[in-house]
Amino acid sequence: MPKVTVNGIQLYYEQHGKGKPLVLIAGFTCDTTFWGTILDELAHHFQVTIFDNRGVGQSDCPDHPYTIEMMANDALSLMDHLKLDKPYLLGHSMGGSIVQFLAVHHPQRFAKIVISNSLIKLKPIGIWAERFLLLLRQDQAPPRRIIESVLPWVYSNDFLANEPQVEQAIQLQLQHPHPITITGFKHQLHALTTFDSSTWFNQIKIPTLVIGSDEDLLCPQDSNRLAEGIVDAQSFHFPRMGHLPHLEKPAEYKRVVLNFLKESNP
Repeated sequence: MPKVTVNGIQLYYEQHGKGKPLVLIAGFTCDTTFWGTILDELAHHFQVTIFDNRGVGQSDCPDHPYTIEMMANDALSLMDHLKLDKPYLLGHSMGGSIVQFLAVHHPQRFAKIVISNSLIKLKPIGIWAERFLLLLRQDQAPPRRIIESVLPWVYSNDFLANEPQVEQAIQLQLQHPHPITITGFKHQLHALTTFDSSTWFNQIKIPTLVIGSDEDLLCPQDSNRLAEGIVDAQSFHFPRMGHLPHLEKPAEYKRVVLNFLKESNP
């Protein structure tokens, strides 16, 4: 599988489909497998590029603190290497923070952006939750217990009430071929907790879709603020949904994204 050297590290990436380029940027601790529920459908319409941010999956994991700017520069360098012409961007959670940075600092490079369940600045409740997960890893807690401790933070009440569905999600994580290391977790966490776009996200001028969910505990109000603060932004709010609508409602999520990306450009 292909890798490219950018900014002194190797990034793993994949490309699927043909057509207008679309780059998907995953969130905290997530790699290319994160997009499995929506990748095939999107690849019917676009040339989709997915990749592992530094610190996760099959990309390098340098041992120093990361920043959102650093990971945005990695993504931009990958797009330069692949010669992607005015791609669409879709970023989820921390990936949406990376998209915010790219949209403000390189607006001429992108046609449209989707910011999904993302943050302006991580709230204290989210910081404490993620720090606790780091402590569990450092204390060598069993992988299943770590996964179980994440579930209520990212899934909806309806999802969590379905025990077979929850068990399936746990098993998928237990079988993950490239689990994140403590080093990668710690340094991506630094990027997540030091990000703050509150003074500049409203400078985004690219056509934007903001996706949020009413049971998103990690980014409880930021999707609303982003949608209200970005000029002419469109928004879609998933009811009775947690932090991962593309996993819980993939068909509806794909419909919302495709409707926006396939609209005629203004």
